[in-house]
Amino acid sequence: MKHFGSAEKTEDGNQWKWVDGRDVNIEAPFWFEDEPNEIENKCLITQVNNFNNVHTRTYLYDSNCVDQSYFICQTGCPIHFKRIGDYCYMMSSDIGIPNLPWQYARDYCQSLSVYEGY
Repeated sequence: MKHFGSAEKTEDGNQWKWVDGRDVNIEAPFWFEDEPNEIENKCLITQVNNFNNVHTRTYLYDSNCVDQSYFICQTGCPIHFKRIGDYCYMMSSDIGIPNLPWQYARDYCQSLSVYEGY
């Protein structure tokens, strides 16, 4: 289980890495337009876009690491998860989980199944 809010910039600030060391795919379909865009921000969060109070889509943004936000978990494909490529993702906003700070979101993702040590 990987928590996608656990992505951080490398020390040189030139690359985003997931906690398992893989590069963040800047071309992934869940990035919001023109994101990531803030050189000072160190963590990735999700943002829910709504139209007339209806959830339309969840997007990935760069942010600081203390903001509370929705989050994404990666695991096998149980109910409420969406397959993108070889992995499955759960958008917390899709199942009504409240916004959480980065560490609590990571802990929640870890609790969903056997954690892979990331």
